[in-house]
Amino acid sequence: MHWSYEIVPVGGHHRLAGASFEAPDLEAAKHHVETVYEPTVSKDADLDVRLLDGSGQEVWRGAYVGPKP
Repeated sequence: MHWSYEIVPVGGHHRLAGASFEAPDLEAAKHHVETVYEPTVSKDADLDVRLLDGSGQEVWRGAYVGPKP
């Protein structure tokens, strides 16, 4: 399935970073976006990640954790 994500300030919609990707299902997509590497944002900031379906509709929002060490 085709997905995209946007990293935004908590509670906001101003996109700081984002991209599209393929994942087999919603759970795999959620896991991917929580820990995706985005060099333009700080994982220490209060950020959310918005998961969007193929039509651009938000299907999930959660805390952006940042990449695992």
